Amino acid sequence: MVRKFKLINEKGQEYSLMDIKKNCLLTEPSGLGYSYSTDYEQLGDEFLANLRKLEQGIISGTVNFINYDNFFDFSNFVETAQKLKFAYEIPFKNKSITYYRDVNIKSIGKSEKQTNGIISEAVEFDCLSLWYEQNETIFKIETYEDEMRYDYKWNSRYIDYNIRAIQFNNRGHIEAPFQVEID
Repeated sequence: MVRKFKLINEKGQEYSLMDIKKNCLLTEPSGLGYSYSTDYEQLGDEFLANLRKLEQGIISGTVNFINYDNFFDFSNFVETAQKLKFAYEIPFKNKSITYYRDVNIKSIGKSEKQTNGIISEAVEFDCLSLWYEQNETIFKIETYEDEMRYDYKWNSRYIDYNIRAIQFNNRGHIEAPFQVEID
């Protein structure tokens, strides 16, 4: 298994960064981690962290195209997108997990074809978020046997719904938003 990269726009359309024949191939990716900017104050012979904040990341690499049409398609995809996500699928030992990062295109170079006929250009994306997973869980709440429903008659009783509690456990390193939709 190999790691995979792609871009996703706000409409859910995907642009593979792994297929040089149809799209392009991203090589030499960097900036997939994160870094902090930390200021220290000296107190005697020790240094104490005074201010620590996350730095804005930049994902960069080289995009390789087999022809100018694919280069044009890539440029068109990133320039017409109102929102852009960089997707990074990592093949762990037992399963693959896809992580996302909201990005904006910062730059893409444009030079001549190489002697081998490939167009290789430097690309940079400004990161707008940290890496995150996009999980969707659907809970279906069904009726129980002997469940009483409110029918506007007196002496009604209600079933206890405590067993229908939903817990959200954030396994990330920072607070994470979540969205709940109830029909």
